[in-house]
Amino acid sequence: MNRVWPLIFAATAGLILHLAVPPFQNPDEPTHFSLIVRTAWGDERRAEIEREIIRLMDRCGWWRSVGMGRPDPLPEKFEEIPILSFGYKGDVKDLH
Repeated sequence: MNRVWPLIFAATAGLILHLAVPPFQNPDEPTHFSLIVRTAWGDERRAEIEREIIRLMDRCGWWRSVGMGRPDPLPEKFEEIPILSFGYKGDVKDLH
């Protein structure tokens, strides 16, 4: 029974942090997330993945958290977002 309590504590702390901390807390998190998803699903889906991540960023209020105004219309690619395009290459093949 003593081994169960640390697991319960860890699961509870993880759930609380998951609910309390909004996604994309740092400006470069969308690009990291994109590289992970593209590595898993394939780089040929890059355009689709970036569009969906940008929509998720919008729903999470990412523009406000990095001090930008919300663009209208939303960009289609990370390269169209100044704070993300600086030095961004985004090639999955560079990771291998």
